[in-house]
Amino acid sequence: MHAIIAQSTKHKPEQEEKARSVLENHALEPTLSMPSIHQNNFPAEPKSWRELKDHPLGAHFKADAALEIQNLEQRNCWKVIPKEEARSSPLPLKWVFTYKTDEEGMLTRCRSRLVVRGDLQEDETILSTYAATLASRSFRMGMAIAAHFDLEIKQYDVVNAFIYASRQSTRPAVTCHMPDGFPMPGMLVEVKQALYGLVDSPSL
Repeated sequence: MHAIIAQSTKHKPEQEEKARSVLENHALEPTLSMPSIHQNNFPAEPKSWRELKDHPLGAHFKADAALEIQNLEQRNCWKVIPKEEARSSPLPLKWVFTYKTDEEGMLTRCRSRLVVRGDLQEDETILSTYAATLASRSFRMGMAIAAHFDLEIKQYDVVNAFIYASRQSTRPAVTCHMPDGFPMPGMLVEVKQALYGLVDSPSL
C-alpha cells in the first residue's frame, strides 16, 4: 500500500499554468450610478476609445468595457498568448458604444461591446459563411397554426448568442490584438468562441 501511494505521488502531474487575463493589470471600475437622462438628451455616442476621455459618460462606458471583457473571459472566449505563438495575422478589435434605455426612453446602460474587424479576416481562418435563417413563409405558417388552435406564443432572446458557439480547434486559429484601453505588451488573444464581427460567426 505504501509503495503504491509513493508511486502515485511521484507521478502526479503538475498543475496547469493559470490562464492569463486581459484584466490582470486593470482593476474593475466600481459600479457607477446611472444618471437620469432621456434619450432626447443623450450626448453623441463615442466612436472610439480615445473619445471616452472627454465624453460626459466616458467613465460609464469604461466600466462597462471592463465588464464586457470579464464576461468574455468567464465564457472562455479567448486565451492570452505571446505574439510569437500567433498562428495567423492578428486582427484589430473594435469597441462599439451604444445606449440602452427602458420603455420610457430613460438611460439604463452605457453599453460597450467588443467586436472583431472581420472584414480583415484571412480566408483560411473562415470556417463557413452559411447560416440558417427562418423563412418568412415558415414563420407565417407557424403563426397561422398557433392562431387556429389558440396556442400561446412566447418569444425568447439569447443574450450574446454568438459567444456560446465554439470554433473548431482543427482549423487555423484567429488571433487579435489587445482591445483598446487594456494593453498587454507583447501579447495577443487567440479566439476560441464565435465573437461578434467574425465572418463565420453566424454559421457556428
